[in-house]
Amino acid sequence: MDLQRYPWSSVSSGTGHLFAYQRAEAALRAQHPELSDRIEMHSPLSSLPAMLSVRLPGGRRVLLWLTRFARPHDFYPFWLIVGPDDEGLPRMWDAVTSPEVLADAVRERVRAFEEQRVEESPWRWDEPDGQASIIRLADALAESSFDVRLVVSGNRIRTTQTVDGVEAFPFREHEGDFLEFKVGHHSVRISRKREIGWLADVYDPELDVQWRIDLHWLLDKEAGSLPGYTEDDQVLDKLHQVIEAAVWDGPPENVVNSPPRKGARPRMAADRDRSDSLSPQQVLQVTMRELLALGFADVTIEADAESASLTSETLSIASTARSKTLGLADVKHLYADSSIAKKRLMVLLRTGGMTRPAEEFANRAGAFVFWADNETGLLAPYGGLAREVAFSEV
Repeated sequence: MDLQRYPWSSVSSGTGHLFAYQRAEAALRAQHPELSDRIEMHSPLSSLPAMLSVRLPGGRRVLLWLTRFARPHDFYPFWLIVGPDDEGLPRMWDAVTSPEVLADAVRERVRAFEEQRVEESPWRWDEPDGQASIIRLADALAESSFDVRLVVSGNRIRTTQTVDGVEAFPFREHEGDFLEFKVGHHSVRISRKREIGWLADVYDPELDVQWRIDLHWLLDKEAGSLPGYTEDDQVLDKLHQVIEAAVWDGPPENVVNSPPRKGARPRMAADRDRSDSLSPQQVLQVTMRELLALGFADVTIEADAESASLTSETLSIASTARSKTLGLADVKHLYADSSIAKKRLMVLLRTGGMTRPAEEFANRAGAFVFWADNETGLLAPYGGLAREVAFSEV
């Protein structure tokens, strides 16, 4: 990798960096003593500080550098491991990564160069735990010739390309463990969320839309009614065999468009250019289509002579339009009603919000809580489970 391609910060904590390098060097010498006579502090460029290095044949090196990007992308420090033949974006590790993990990652980079081969898993993914489910899936996909571009699990910081340059981006916990790969021009993200399990999302840049594959149908031939799939063995054994055909099947009826800028929410493709006001019935239809796109597959509109509402065989859907914040007693009452009906609770907040105790109870109770815009019907995640279910940025 050409280090001169990227703007590096000139600000660092000298003493803190010295101690970090000492710990990393001690771990490298203790775990891989065969490298001891090749370890030294070295500056690859006069404009850069000295960093820990391992000498390779032919005067080349593997470098371990604690650094950060230059302003305005200098928010997060990280460890950078630079190999002699790196291509693509800088490969980084979280600044709090243990010295022992860094030592093994450096050793594998050295060994792969000397043996002229690809790094072994999990180090090829810049991850520490080869037994993590997402790492095992990445290995299966790679062995099946899929172009796996990104794997995120224990090490949650990666280089991200933005319109303003590169930055170190820490992926949030609600995104779960995930990987991304290509199928033709499609980008596919497979994620494993802590509470709801596995999701498979597809992005088509030509159509500028995202959609979600029903893993229940793909792996078990039984349509799912809720987003998320919890059978690890099925995913690890079968997904790499069937995912490509599922992607090429194309989008279903309900898709979302990609967000116009980072931080914005994906939206229903049919509603992205809408500027006219909607009737209450149209607002409800937008909300229903968003829920269907997320994987709440049996949500429908139930209408009578006076009003219409959302209904489901698996969900107890409570839509609140009062200005007063929902309290703990309110949410417990909604949860009791859903339990009596033997359904999962979903709360759509059209006005107001929840108190902190109410939100914590809703999360513990496994409730899906969304903001639902009263004028557009568009959804935004409010509770923890809703954040897990939401589409990711692309």
